This record gives sequence, structure tokens and C-alpha cells, in this order.
Amino acid sequence: MNKKAILVLTNFWDANTLIDYGFLLHTVKGDDKVYKVNLINDNGNKNYTVNSIALSHPPLNKVKHLQYLKRLDFFCPTYDLLCRYKKNRDWESYTEDYYNILKKRKRDIREWLEDLKPNHVYFLCCWENTIAGSNCHRSLIYKKILSSKIAMETVLPIYRHGEKIYKEEREGKIEISMPTGLPSYFSSLDESLIGIDESSDGDSSYISIVNSNGEVVSRVRGH
Repeated sequence: MNKKAILVLTNFWDANTLIDYGFLLHTVKGDDKVYKVNLINDNGNKNYTVNSIALSHPPLNKVKHLQYLKRLDFFCPTYDLLCRYKKNRDWESYTEDYYNILKKRKRDIREWLEDLKPNHVYFLCCWENTIAGSNCHRSLIYKKILSSKIAMETVLPIYRHGEKIYKEEREGKIEISMPTGLPSYFSSLDESLIGIDESSDGDSSYISIVNSNGEVVSRVRGH
């Protein structure tokens, strides 16, 4: 029985697309398997919650699955910090200041972590697609979670750059090209992360797994 919540740090549009498909793919450091994280449980009910970690969000009529978006203020940068960074583009200074802000909000963050439901997926969304190396505070949250023993006892973190997911038909077969994001280290794997069968015979739907450069590295049977 999984005892941890799953945190998916990505941008708004990637979260919206993943919810459309009902799952996401992920890799684990030191493991050559690809894992599937389901967003719909066995009863057909949604097994995810969408949260914003940004001070603003896209028009909700353009991202249909974010209608019940909740903002987690304790993860948002301050307006002053954002303005300062936009002016001086000093990421090192931004990082130091943002981590100091998180320290001041430590109690709120810890209370939120304690309330998370096991085996439930929590999207933490902001704006940036970081595949080309753009700086984003969600990467700082991800690093802080990985370095926190208390947090890692509670959650399984997944970081996604936010690349576009493609769906097309080739020779009568539907193919989805889905990036897996950054390989993470998980202290334990359980039934919430399901290894995908590499066999693709006899099925008309395929999932192409692509690396951070958009190159197809594997193709597996769809579900």
C-alpha cells in the first residue's frame, strides 16, 4: 500500500494535457524501466488535485481541467522578488531570497505536507517550460523537496519541464509522444507506479517515450 502522495511539478499546459490523457510517464534514476502514473483510479474517479504555485494563471477557459485550481501561496514568490529578478536577472540572488522566503513559511508548508493523501497526485503548476534551461522557482521547490528528509518521507516528487505532448495517427495507428521529464530518485516504488510492458504487438495505440531533446527513445503499447 502506497504511503506517499505524488507531487508533479510542471507548467499549467502540461498538467492540462496530462489530465486529458489520464496518466503520465516517468523514469527513475538508476532504473531502466518507464513507469506510468495513473490520474484516474480503479473506480473511474479522478485521483489528482491541481494547484498553482504562481501569482497568476492562464485564462481558465483556455485550460479546461484547471477550473478548480487552488493557489498555494506558501510556494509563490513575492511580487517584489519577481520584479527584482525581472530587472536584474540575477538568478543566484533570486534563489537565495526565495529559499529564505520558504524558510519563513516552513510551518505552512509542513502542515500542507501532513494533510496530503497517500497515492494521490498533486500538480504544482507555474508558467515556465524549462526544457531549454529557463529558470523557474518550481525547480527550486523540487530541489528543496529532494533534499528534505521530512518531505521525502511524505511525497514522491516528479519534475516535468513542460514540453508539448504530441498525438497523431500514423498508418492507422494512434501515437502519443510523451516526454518523461527529469529522472528522479524514489526511495521506494509501489503499485502507484506501474511498469509498462515493452511489447506492442496486436495493439493499435502506441506511446512514444521521448528524451529531453525530443528524440524518441522507446515505444510501448498504449492502454
